[in-house]
Formats: sequence, structure tokens, C-alpha cells
Amino acid sequence: MELIKTLKTTLEIKFPLQDGSFLVRGIDPGSFNFPVRYAMNRLITGHNADFMQEDKFVEASRLARQTLNISPQSLPNSDPRSWNTYVCCWAASHAKNLPGDFVECGVNTGMYSTAVIHYIDFNRTGKTFFFV
Repeated sequence: MELIKTLKTTLEIKFPLQDGSFLVRGIDPGSFNFPVRYAMNRLITGHNADFMQEDKFVEASRLARQTLNISPQSLPNSDPRSWNTYVCCWAASHAKNLPGDFVECGVNTGMYSTAVIHYIDFNRTGKTFFFV
């Protein structure tokens, strides 16, 4: 097992990826030479994460969290305030202007659908949402 040392932590390489990068664990966000704006769900970035303060997204996340029936801390990879949830909302905000309806496969608790429905004000789209 190969180790990479940074200024403040040691990263254990777990999985080499095809593009030459690595999936790692044990990352200290303070070890980067840029301001960390988002660090959740195994994603760390210095890019803009203003969506986390956007009123519409905050409310969509709150509603989505209610579908979990558990605390987000016990299931951190499904935190409704995650980047993944925002990507779903962002994609839906563009897709609502295209012809056709919405389909979500593998709905489980409906967390993403709940966030999307609120975020894009789905009832005003005139579309149908199919849950598979």
C-alpha cells in the first residue's frame, strides 16, 4: 500500500482510478493550499458552493431530510445538503424546459425527488413524475 504525505496528514491510497488519480481516505481539508468551500460526501473543492446558502436549496434539503426518517449524521452519504442533491436540482432546473416527463429510477426514500420537486416548483411544470 502506497502512502502520500502532505503538510498536515498522511493519505492512504485505496483505489487507483483509470485516469491516474486515486480515491483516498483520511484527508484533512486544512492540508490543501486553497480555501475549502465544500467538504462532504468524499468531495472536497475550492470551487463555488454558494448553493449551500441559497434559500430555495436550503428548504429543498430540509424537506428531503424528512424523507430519511433518520439523522443525516447516521447516513452521511445521503445528506440532503450534499453536492449530489444540488446536481439533481440543477439538472432538473434545465430538464423542466425540455419536452417530456420526469422519471426517477431507484427512488428508495424519495430524497432526491423531494428536493427536485420543491426546487423547481414541479407542480407548475405541467409534467408527470414517474417513480420506478
